[in-house]
Amino acid sequence: MPILTAISQWGDDFFVQGFFETHIPPDCTAGQSAVNLYLLPGRAGLYLVFTAYRLRVAAPFLLAARAGTGVSIHPVSGRICLGGRYLRSLHRLSSHLFLVLIFLHTLRVILTGAYRKPRELNWVIGFSLLCITIFDAYTGYLLPLDQLSLWATQTGMELVGTTFLGPPVRGILVPDGVGQPLSLLRFYILHIVLLPLSVLSLSGLHFYRIRKDRGKKLLERLSCRRCHRYEEKGNRLAGSLDVTGATGKARDIYESIRAPVLFMPNFHASDVQIADLVNAILARVKFAKPPTGETALAVHFQDVKNIRKNVFAGQCGKCHKILSERAGGLGSGYIGPNLSGLFSEFYPRTYRDAESWNPDRLKKWLENPRDIRINAMMPPVRLAPEEFEQLLGIIQLDKSSPDAPR
Repeated sequence: MPILTAISQWGDDFFVQGFFETHIPPDCTAGQSAVNLYLLPGRAGLYLVFTAYRLRVAAPFLLAARAGTGVSIHPVSGRICLGGRYLRSLHRLSSHLFLVLIFLHTLRVILTGAYRKPRELNWVIGFSLLCITIFDAYTGYLLPLDQLSLWATQTGMELVGTTFLGPPVRGILVPDGVGQPLSLLRFYILHIVLLPLSVLSLSGLHFYRIRKDRGKKLLERLSCRRCHRYEEKGNRLAGSLDVTGATGKARDIYESIRAPVLFMPNFHASDVQIADLVNAILARVKFAKPPTGETALAVHFQDVKNIRKNVFAGQCGKCHKILSERAGGLGSGYIGPNLSGLFSEFYPRTYRDAESWNPDRLKKWLENPRDIRINAMMPPVRLAPEEFEQLLGIIQLDKSSPDAPR
């Protein structure tokens, strides 16, 4: 069908791998276990719903309540095939365990400070999920309509009535009293339709935000802005990540990080980390401005004589690589770090005690790296004053143009 094909194509473009494989963090044990466990009471509850409909339990359920005689859940528990009592107990106990895992996950988030910036929005989504799941369990508690559930729900409604917006909320939930037909119907619809759909929708958004925030943090740790622009900040040595997702598919972005192109650092990231980065890049597509003719060019130098005259290629290129504005891509080494955007604010602070690089510090480093870092493997590099000025001209970025990196 065209609709299913379009949905499948969208999923392939947006997500790199399967949802549960890619969008649930492997180290989020309580949260992941809670999501997996939520499917268990959901399936058992659906089986109870369809069996109750087949046994025509729902109509007598409401008619008996209207007559004030009450009704029992025993027809479902006793007459259902494949062990109705077992399925109902499974639905109840697994939902209890689900709530325990949700509380443990919330406690872990609070104790580890995972609600802080930039995760504030995801914390609000997660807290909303906690409130909805508790309310979902509360609405299901009334449905057996025995003495325990009836009076427990009555107590809960009395407590709700004491809050600021309690009376109107109570009037919406139980307009004709706890256990009466209209109240039962509203609790039933909330429990099996509205609240589960809300939980599943917010869970998908929650996992997406987790991956986006993790990818953004990883993008900053890898200093991708030393060459790319992201969230309208960064250097322009390579294409803008804000518009990359609009011109390529998720799988292509994934492969370009896994097998980097010439002069791009190889971060040796895991599949999960690459998926995090892809999600962070794709999340910027809807907010990014449309591209205005920006084109990333791969520059290759074929003139060996000019390469030998270049101080970077002659003195640094055997161990390092650099993507520069004036000379393009230089160097062929993998031993040392990539020096692209060395003097910019986006380059990792690796000088001495987490300090940023500048021309004076680079000069001291070249004179004797072990004066700066005692276990440095790099030997001293002796450069004439004019050679050092040429090296600075290659490394430094042009800040005079209107499109200068910021």
